[in-house]
Order: sequence, then C-alpha cells, then structure tokens
Amino acid sequence: MISEVLVRNKDGEELERKDLEAEALAALKACRANSALTVREVQEDVHRVISSGYFCSCMPVAVDTRDGIRLVFQVGGTHQITDFQSQL
Repeated sequence: MISEVLVRNKDGEELERKDLEAEALAALKACRANSALTVREVQEDVHRVISSGYFCSCMPVAVDTRDGIRLVFQVGGTHQITDFQSQL
C-alpha cells in the first residue's frame, strides 16, 4: 500500500520550483496515497510525467516506511535555453 507520493530531484531533494512539482503531481493518474499499484501503472505514470514536457527523466523509487511505501518520483528537468543566436 502506498502511504505517500513525492516528487524530488535526482538527488532526492525537494524541487526548487514548486510549480514544477505541481506539474509532475498533476501528471500522475494512478499513483496516489492509499492505493495499491501494479508495475504497469507506475510505468504509465512515469511516461506521463516525462510526456508533460517539463522533465527529461523520471525514476520511481520505493521507500519502505513504518506507515507503508513512500513512492518518490525523482525527476530531472529539461534544459532551459538561456541564449539563442542566429546567423543569417
């Protein structure tokens, strides 16, 4: 039984941008607290997070706790364009 679902960065730390955390959580359909999941349901949610366009990677990590399983989605952000030059 899943007791908690979290979104963290690749190092397991909270995301700096809460709006990106909210986007990842919104992409999750099956993975919710107090649910029993299949591997396929978790895989489908991983694909949904990546398909949102905000993340280039997503790794689910199950952590056994006293209250049940904490499911942590460790995400990597897409690269942001900071400079663009065009030569015509």
